[in-house]
Amino acid sequence: MTIRIDELLSPENLIAYTKKHPIPTEGLGNLFPTRKIEGFDADIIKGAYNLPTAAQFYAFDTPTKIGQREGYERGSQSLGLIKEKMKLDEREIMNLANPRTDAEAQYIIRNIYNDVEKVRQRIETRIEQLRWEALITGEINIEEENGFSTKVDFGMPKDHKKEFTWNDDADFLEDLFNIQEKIREDTGFEITHILTSRKWLYKLTKNSALHLAYNGDNNKSKFITPAEMNAALASFGLPTFSINETQYATEKVVKGKLVRENVRYLPEDTFVALPDGALGETLRGSTPERESNLINHIATVESGEITLTHYGEVDPVAEYVKGTTTAMVTFPYADQVYVGTLKEE
Repeated sequence: MTIRIDELLSPENLIAYTKKHPIPTEGLGNLFPTRKIEGFDADIIKGAYNLPTAAQFYAFDTPTKIGQREGYERGSQSLGLIKEKMKLDEREIMNLANPRTDAEAQYIIRNIYNDVEKVRQRIETRIEQLRWEALITGEINIEEENGFSTKVDFGMPKDHKKEFTWNDDADFLEDLFNIQEKIREDTGFEITHILTSRKWLYKLTKNSALHLAYNGDNNKSKFITPAEMNAALASFGLPTFSINETQYATEKVVKGKLVRENVRYLPEDTFVALPDGALGETLRGSTPERESNLINHIATVESGEITLTHYGEVDPVAEYVKGTTTAMVTFPYADQVYVGTLKEE
């Protein structure tokens, strides 16, 4: 049995595979939904001002003043180029051409399509990390990543970030009320839910202020479940909590060795208080592969907003699966978010 990689990774097979295995859409895609644009540059709005301004009365036959678009800044931002590729080297290509058994052939085929999946997942993971960075810090700051650097400040107010000491005796209910009032007064929007870690969600269920409000003086020792806590918070008109424990991995070479590290999207001692609805967009643009004539010479297909390419090299002999996209996050409603850093003492 001979396996031809150019047949496995032909445009037809790549299209069939990516349709059968769509990219997962979990994460912050609901807060920063994707919008496709042409090219690589986009207009962005920083610090959108959302409260309506009252118009004025005029006497008849008097000219109308031109309204001012106050409270936001319009700018331009270039999308970043994100790329990833996987390689089959000379030894792997020789094994692929002459597998010893059908089982070995199927194993090699699975590995090749796993490379396609890894390329797509790694690109989408980098974009998800970008969304979280914007949400938690109010900015995007990429310092020299393969020659690319950018910094965007979305104008999250400094007084929408604060450190809280939430030990068992802290009145965190009053803090939630104050956070809610702050966002309401500043923006007119309502904080409805809070993202935090499992560690802090369960710590809060033991809080004495919550127990007193929920159980009264006679049942202070009664355990409160997270669902009961959220039901109580909702009945008080306060935002409810949910947890986010998702992680991604980073890779770097240290002294010639590849070191992997698991990193949380949302730091364990952080919470993010949010209103309902989208807060910005994930802009996706064109790729160099789409704009060049290479598309006529190599196997290239579109998987969502990712361009997948299969190509080979002669010396040394190698086969590559490559994914490319351009992306950037916008966050015009950064002023509607409140970010807290938590400590126990």
